Amino acid sequence: MTNVLQAVLTKVSLTLQLQTLEVSADPYLSICGPPRLSEFRLETAQGFQAIGSVIAPIVAAHAFFNVDASDPRSLVRTFFPPNNPILR
Repeated sequence: MTNVLQAVLTKVSLTLQLQTLEVSADPYLSICGPPRLSEFRLETAQGFQAIGSVIAPIVAAHAFFNVDASDPRSLVRTFFPPNNPILR
């Protein structure tokens, strides 16, 4: 049970940190540059965030766990091993 609790607390901590960063970065992006382009800057930044949230697990699996990123099943096994109690 300790491993599950650690995993949940890690996920919550990272999520809160990323949300804090995004909330603090949005107003900063809106005042950088001409006011008429503020919406474009915000939408572009949020678009890159969405792309990054899809690509980051693939890069992490390849860089840290030496997993072949072309096989989706190996990515799932990396982040959710078969003996994981959460998946039961």
